[in-house]
Amino acid sequence: MAQWFITDKGANTAFGISVASTGVAGIIIPLMVILISDRLGIQWTYHVLNLIFLLFNIIALIIIEENPVSNNNSSNNYQQMMSDDQENQTRGKSKKVDDEEEENMGCLSTSKTSKVYQLLFNNMNFLIWLIIGFLRSATDFIPFTFVPSYATFIGLSPSQGVSLITTMSLAASFGSICIGLLADNWLGKINTIIVFTAVSSFSALIGWTFVYNYQPLLLYAIVFGFCSGSYITFVIPIIGEVTNQDTFSLGVSIVYLVNTAGVIIGPIVANYIESIYNIEVFMVHKLICVLVPASSIIFMIYLKLRL
Repeated sequence: MAQWFITDKGANTAFGISVASTGVAGIIIPLMVILISDRLGIQWTYHVLNLIFLLFNIIALIIIEENPVSNNNSSNNYQQMMSDDQENQTRGKSKKVDDEEEENMGCLSTSKTSKVYQLLFNNMNFLIWLIIGFLRSATDFIPFTFVPSYATFIGLSPSQGVSLITTMSLAASFGSICIGLLADNWLGKINTIIVFTAVSSFSALIGWTFVYNYQPLLLYAIVFGFCSGSYITFVIPIIGEVTNQDTFSLGVSIVYLVNTAGVIIGPIVANYIESIYNIEVFMVHKLICVLVPASSIIFMIYLKLRL
Protein backbone atom coordinates (compact mmCIF):
# COMPACT_ATOMS: atom_id res chain seq x y z
CA MET A 1 0.00 0.00 0.00
CA ALA A 2 2.91 2.37 0.70
CA GLN A 3 3.80 2.26 -3.02
CA TRP A 4 0.66 4.24 -3.87
CA PHE A 5 1.56 7.26 -1.73
CA ILE A 6 4.17 9.71 -3.00
CA THR A 7 4.37 11.49 0.37
CA ASP A 8 3.33 10.65 3.93
CA LYS A 9 0.21 12.79 3.60
CA GLY A 10 -2.71 10.40 3.91
CA ALA A 11 -0.56 7.28 3.99
CA ASN A 12 -0.54 6.97 7.78
CA THR A 13 -4.32 7.36 7.93
CA ALA A 14 -4.69 4.69 5.25
CA PHE A 15 -2.53 2.28 7.26
CA GLY A 16 -4.53 3.15 10.38
CA ILE A 17 -7.77 2.25 8.62
CA SER A 18 -6.19 -1.01 7.46
CA VAL A 19 -5.08 -1.90 10.99
CA ALA A 20 -8.52 -0.96 12.34
CA SER A 21 -9.97 -3.90 10.43
CA THR A 22 -8.15 -6.30 12.77
CA GLY A 23 -10.06 -4.84 15.70
CA VAL A 24 -13.32 -5.28 13.83
CA ALA A 25 -12.34 -8.89 13.14
CA GLY A 26 -11.68 -9.36 16.86
CA ILE A 27 -15.32 -8.50 17.49
CA ILE A 28 -17.02 -10.23 14.57
CA ILE A 29 -15.15 -13.56 14.46
CA PRO A 30 -15.93 -14.63 18.07
CA LEU A 31 -19.61 -13.89 17.43
CA MET A 32 -19.46 -15.96 14.23
CA VAL A 33 -17.82 -18.82 16.10
CA ILE A 34 -20.60 -18.83 18.69
CA LEU A 35 -23.40 -18.69 16.12
CA ILE A 36 -21.93 -21.34 13.81
CA SER A 37 -20.84 -23.73 16.57
CA ASP A 38 -24.33 -23.67 18.13
CA ARG A 39 -25.77 -24.94 14.84
CA LEU A 40 -23.03 -27.02 13.21
CA GLY A 41 -20.61 -27.95 15.98
CA ILE A 42 -17.02 -26.83 16.54
CA GLN A 43 -15.48 -28.95 13.76
CA TRP A 44 -17.66 -27.47 11.04
CA THR A 45 -17.17 -24.03 12.56
CA TYR A 46 -13.49 -24.17 11.63
CA HIS A 47 -14.33 -25.48 8.16
CA VAL A 48 -16.70 -22.57 7.56
CA LEU A 49 -14.21 -20.02 8.91
CA ASN A 50 -11.45 -21.42 6.69
CA LEU A 51 -13.70 -21.13 3.64
CA ILE A 52 -14.55 -17.53 4.55
CA PHE A 53 -10.88 -16.66 5.02
CA LEU A 54 -10.00 -18.34 1.73
CA LEU A 55 -12.70 -16.38 -0.09
CA PHE A 56 -11.52 -13.03 1.27
CA ASN A 57 -7.88 -13.87 0.50
CA ILE A 58 -8.76 -14.73 -3.09
CA ILE A 59 -10.64 -11.44 -3.45
CA ALA A 60 -7.65 -9.57 -2.01
CA LEU A 61 -5.24 -11.27 -4.42
CA ILE A 62 -7.46 -10.30 -7.34
CA ILE A 63 -7.94 -6.63 -6.49
CA ILE A 64 -4.56 -5.72 -4.95
CA GLU A 65 -2.02 -4.41 -7.45
CA GLU A 66 1.55 -3.19 -7.21
CA ASN A 67 2.38 0.31 -8.32
CA PRO A 68 4.08 -0.17 -11.74
CA VAL A 69 6.04 3.08 -11.39
CA SER A 70 7.47 1.96 -8.04
CA ASN A 71 8.29 -1.45 -9.50
CA ASN A 72 10.18 0.04 -12.45
CA ASN A 73 12.13 2.39 -10.20
CA SER A 74 13.14 -0.49 -7.96
CA SER A 75 14.32 -2.54 -10.95
CA ASN A 76 16.29 0.37 -12.38
CA ASN A 77 17.87 1.13 -9.00
CA TYR A 78 18.97 -2.44 -8.57
CA GLN A 79 20.44 -2.65 -12.08
CA GLN A 80 22.39 0.55 -11.42
CA MET A 81 23.58 -0.79 -8.06
CA MET A 82 24.80 -4.04 -9.62
CA SER A 83 26.44 -2.21 -12.50
CA ASP A 84 28.34 0.04 -10.09
CA ASP A 85 29.37 -2.96 -8.01
CA GLN A 86 30.68 -4.87 -11.05
CA GLU A 87 32.54 -1.78 -12.24
CA ASN A 88 34.20 -1.38 -8.84
CA GLN A 89 35.22 -5.04 -8.81
CA THR A 90 36.67 -4.74 -12.34
CA ARG A 91 38.71 -1.72 -11.35
CA GLY A 92 39.94 -3.57 -8.29
CA LYS A 93 41.13 -6.49 -10.42
CA SER A 94 42.82 -4.21 -12.94
CA LYS A 95 44.84 -2.66 -10.16
CA LYS A 96 45.85 -6.11 -8.86
CA VAL A 97 44.81 -5.53 -5.29
CA ASP A 98 46.46 -7.79 -2.74
CA ASP A 99 44.79 -10.83 -1.19
CA GLU A 100 43.70 -9.02 1.93
CA GLU A 101 41.83 -6.33 -0.05
CA GLU A 102 40.17 -8.97 -2.21
CA GLU A 103 39.01 -10.82 0.91
CA ASN A 104 37.43 -7.61 2.24
CA MET A 105 35.64 -7.17 -1.06
CA GLY A 106 34.52 -10.80 -1.10
CA CYS A 107 31.42 -9.97 0.91
CA LEU A 108 30.11 -7.98 -2.07
CA SER A 109 28.27 -10.86 -3.67
CA THR A 110 27.12 -10.62 -7.27
CA SER A 111 23.88 -12.39 -6.47
CA LYS A 112 20.87 -10.18 -5.86
CA THR A 113 19.83 -11.84 -2.60
CA SER A 114 23.29 -11.63 -1.05
CA LYS A 115 23.65 -8.00 -2.04
CA VAL A 116 20.28 -7.06 -0.57
CA TYR A 117 20.96 -8.95 2.67
CA GLN A 118 24.28 -7.17 3.01
CA LEU A 119 22.75 -3.74 2.48
CA LEU A 120 19.93 -4.51 4.91
CA PHE A 121 22.00 -5.82 7.81
CA ASN A 122 24.54 -3.01 7.47
CA ASN A 123 21.66 -0.58 7.93
CA MET A 124 21.70 0.50 11.60
CA ASN A 125 18.32 2.25 11.36
CA PHE A 126 16.71 -0.95 10.12
CA LEU A 127 18.28 -2.97 12.94
CA ILE A 128 16.98 -0.49 15.52
CA TRP A 129 13.48 -0.77 14.06
CA LEU A 130 13.84 -4.56 14.16
CA ILE A 131 14.60 -4.43 17.89
CA ILE A 132 11.64 -2.11 18.50
CA GLY A 133 9.38 -4.51 16.59
CA PHE A 134 10.48 -7.48 18.68
CA LEU A 135 9.94 -5.63 21.96
CA ARG A 136 6.50 -4.36 20.97
CA SER A 137 5.37 -7.68 19.53
CA ALA A 138 6.49 -9.50 22.67
CA THR A 139 4.15 -7.35 24.79
CA ASP A 140 1.32 -5.98 22.63
CA PHE A 141 -0.59 -9.27 22.56
CA ILE A 142 -0.17 -10.14 26.24
CA PRO A 143 -3.20 -8.08 27.42
CA PHE A 144 -5.38 -9.46 24.62
CA THR A 145 -4.37 -12.98 25.65
CA PHE A 146 -4.26 -12.78 29.44
CA VAL A 147 -6.64 -10.03 30.61
CA PRO A 148 -9.75 -12.26 30.20
CA SER A 149 -8.01 -15.00 32.21
CA TYR A 150 -6.96 -12.44 34.80
CA ALA A 151 -10.57 -11.26 35.05
CA THR A 152 -11.79 -14.73 36.01
CA PHE A 153 -8.77 -15.17 38.31
CA ILE A 154 -9.85 -12.15 40.41
CA GLY A 155 -13.40 -13.42 40.59
CA LEU A 156 -15.10 -11.69 37.66
CA SER A 157 -17.55 -13.59 35.48
CA PRO A 158 -16.55 -15.08 32.11
CA SER A 159 -18.91 -12.62 30.40
CA GLN A 160 -17.04 -9.74 32.00
CA GLY A 161 -13.78 -11.21 30.73
CA VAL A 162 -15.24 -11.40 27.22
CA SER A 163 -16.46 -7.81 27.50
CA LEU A 164 -12.91 -6.67 28.25
CA ILE A 165 -11.50 -8.25 25.10
CA THR A 166 -14.40 -6.86 23.05
CA THR A 167 -13.75 -3.40 24.49
CA MET A 168 -10.05 -3.67 23.61
CA SER A 169 -10.91 -4.61 20.02
CA LEU A 170 -13.38 -1.74 19.64
CA ALA A 171 -10.92 0.75 21.10
CA ALA A 172 -8.14 -0.62 18.86
CA SER A 173 -10.24 -0.06 15.74
CA PHE A 174 -11.03 3.54 16.63
CA GLY A 175 -7.54 4.20 18.00
CA SER A 176 -5.70 3.02 14.90
CA ILE A 177 -7.55 5.52 12.71
CA CYS A 178 -6.91 8.34 15.19
CA ILE A 179 -3.22 7.36 15.37
CA GLY A 180 -2.91 7.62 11.60
CA LEU A 181 -4.67 11.00 11.52
CA LEU A 182 -2.43 12.38 14.28
CA ALA A 183 0.70 11.23 12.48
CA ASP A 184 -0.44 12.73 9.17
CA ASN A 185 -1.52 16.11 10.49
CA TRP A 186 0.38 16.90 13.69
CA LEU A 187 2.93 14.60 15.30
CA GLY A 188 4.60 12.51 12.61
CA LYS A 189 5.15 8.77 12.80
CA ILE A 190 7.92 8.40 15.39
CA ASN A 191 6.50 11.01 17.75
CA THR A 192 3.08 9.37 17.58
CA ILE A 193 4.51 5.94 18.42
CA ILE A 194 6.49 7.39 21.34
CA VAL A 195 3.45 9.18 22.81
CA PHE A 196 1.06 6.24 22.47
CA THR A 197 3.63 3.72 23.73
CA ALA A 198 4.22 5.88 26.81
CA VAL A 199 0.47 6.09 27.47
CA SER A 200 0.12 2.33 26.99
CA SER A 201 2.97 1.58 29.42
CA PHE A 202 1.63 4.01 32.04
CA SER A 203 -1.90 2.65 31.72
CA ALA A 204 -0.60 -0.89 32.37
CA LEU A 205 1.10 0.41 35.52
CA ILE A 206 -1.92 2.12 37.04
CA GLY A 207 -4.76 0.30 35.29
CA TRP A 208 -3.70 -3.35 35.50
CA THR A 209 -0.74 -3.91 37.82
CA PHE A 210 -2.59 -3.15 41.07
CA VAL A 211 -6.18 -3.48 39.92
CA TYR A 212 -8.49 -6.20 41.21
CA ASN A 213 -12.00 -5.14 40.16
CA TYR A 214 -13.95 -4.64 36.96
CA GLN A 215 -14.37 -0.87 36.47
CA PRO A 216 -10.68 0.16 36.46
CA LEU A 217 -9.85 -2.93 34.41
CA LEU A 218 -12.45 -1.85 31.86
CA LEU A 219 -10.84 1.59 31.73
CA TYR A 220 -7.47 -0.05 31.14
CA ALA A 221 -8.99 -2.11 28.30
CA ILE A 222 -10.19 1.12 26.65
CA VAL A 223 -6.88 2.98 27.01
CA PHE A 224 -4.67 0.05 26.07
CA GLY A 225 -6.87 -0.92 23.13
CA PHE A 226 -6.82 2.66 21.86
CA CYS A 227 -3.01 2.78 22.00
CA SER A 228 -2.30 -0.80 20.92
CA GLY A 229 -2.16 -0.02 17.19
CA SER A 230 0.63 2.55 17.50
CA TYR A 231 3.36 0.14 16.38
CA ILE A 232 1.54 -2.02 13.86
CA THR A 233 0.08 1.03 12.09
CA PHE A 234 3.54 2.34 11.24
CA VAL A 235 5.53 -0.86 10.86
CA ILE A 236 5.42 -0.71 7.04
CA PRO A 237 5.79 3.09 6.61
CA ILE A 238 8.87 3.20 8.84
CA ILE A 239 10.42 0.21 7.08
CA GLY A 240 9.99 2.33 3.96
CA GLU A 241 11.89 5.18 5.65
CA VAL A 242 14.80 3.10 6.92
CA THR A 243 15.26 1.03 3.75
CA ASN A 244 15.26 1.76 0.03
CA GLN A 245 13.25 0.24 -2.81
CA ASP A 246 15.76 -2.56 -3.30
CA THR A 247 15.73 -3.75 0.32
CA PHE A 248 12.14 -2.87 1.26
CA SER A 249 10.47 -6.21 0.43
CA LEU A 250 13.08 -8.30 2.21
CA GLY A 251 13.01 -5.85 5.12
CA VAL A 252 9.25 -6.33 5.52
CA SER A 253 9.66 -10.12 5.53
CA ILE A 254 12.41 -10.03 8.15
CA VAL A 255 10.52 -7.60 10.40
CA TYR A 256 7.37 -9.73 10.33
CA LEU A 257 9.43 -12.86 11.01
CA VAL A 258 11.01 -11.22 14.05
CA ASN A 259 7.62 -9.87 15.16
CA THR A 260 6.16 -13.38 14.99
CA ALA A 261 9.01 -14.62 17.16
CA GLY A 262 8.24 -11.83 19.63
CA VAL A 263 4.55 -12.75 19.79
CA ILE A 264 5.51 -16.35 20.62
CA ILE A 265 8.44 -15.65 22.95
CA GLY A 266 6.84 -12.88 25.04
CA PRO A 267 4.13 -14.97 26.75
CA ILE A 268 6.47 -17.97 27.06
CA VAL A 269 9.08 -15.87 28.89
CA ALA A 270 6.40 -14.34 31.13
CA ASN A 271 5.02 -17.77 32.04
CA TYR A 272 8.51 -19.16 32.66
CA ILE A 273 9.57 -16.31 34.96
CA GLU A 274 6.31 -16.63 36.87
CA SER A 275 6.87 -20.39 37.31
CA ILE A 276 10.33 -20.07 38.87
CA TYR A 277 9.62 -17.22 41.26
CA ASN A 278 7.10 -17.24 44.09
CA ILE A 279 5.23 -14.08 43.13
CA GLU A 280 1.65 -13.05 42.53
CA VAL A 281 -0.04 -14.75 39.58
CA PHE A 282 -0.03 -12.56 36.45
CA MET A 283 2.31 -10.01 38.07
CA VAL A 284 5.10 -10.82 35.60
CA HIS A 285 2.73 -10.30 32.67
CA LYS A 286 1.68 -6.94 34.11
CA LEU A 287 5.26 -5.75 34.67
CA ILE A 288 6.34 -6.84 31.20
CA CYS A 289 3.54 -4.68 29.75
CA VAL A 290 4.94 -1.75 31.74
CA LEU A 291 8.71 -2.15 31.40
CA VAL A 292 9.23 -3.56 27.91
CA PRO A 293 7.23 -0.89 26.02
CA ALA A 294 8.94 1.76 28.16
CA SER A 295 12.34 0.38 27.16
CA SER A 296 11.33 0.41 23.49
CA ILE A 297 10.81 4.19 23.76
CA ILE A 298 14.56 4.57 24.28
CA PHE A 299 15.21 2.86 20.95
CA MET A 300 12.49 4.98 19.29
CA ILE A 301 14.09 8.21 20.47
CA TYR A 302 17.48 6.99 19.22
CA LEU A 303 15.96 6.11 15.85
CA LYS A 304 14.27 9.52 15.64
CA LEU A 305 17.60 11.24 16.23
CA ARG A 306 19.22 9.20 13.46
CA LEU A 307 16.52 9.83 10.83
